[in-house]
Amino acid sequence: MDFPVLIQYKEVDGWHIYICDSFPGFYVASTNKDKARKDIVFSLNKLIELDTGVDIGLTEDQILVV
Repeated sequence: MDFPVLIQYKEVDGWHIYICDSFPGFYVASTNKDKARKDIVFSLNKLIELDTGVDIGLTEDQILVV
């Protein structure tokens, strides 16, 4: 896996949406931008664990929101 993991951000009709092309199915959205941003690391770790069976322990320092 390459670091940092690039997370794309967009805001649509008051929803703050985060997706990642490297991990199809990754999608975090909320009307609360801070909550959505805080959910990124947990959600990405869980998606990777469900897909691979491995908890890689991704941290905030290993992502880049663009």
